[in-house]
Amino acid sequence: MTTEGKRRSTAAIHARIKTRRKARGLSQEELGAKAVNLKGEGVDKTAVSHWENGISSPDIERLPALAAALEITVDELLAEAEAEVAA
Repeated sequence: MTTEGKRRSTAAIHARIKTRRKARGLSQEELGAKAVNLKGEGVDKTAVSHWENGISSPDIERLPALAAALEITVDELLAEAEAEVAA
């Protein structure tokens, strides 16, 4: 995958997080509390803001809880990123 392809893929993930969070009526703080890692630790609203604005991405271990909070599957959360890899 090219660098440009990686940017598009991660941009889609970041936009999807923000769009789905707003559609679910969740604040960044509420989503952060639900996006727990394997130790059961959530994140603060700053981390969620960074995910939404492309400054950083959620850790892979948070993806199942993040997807569940957004009421989508991990596959749906990563769908465009996977399509880019396959292309």
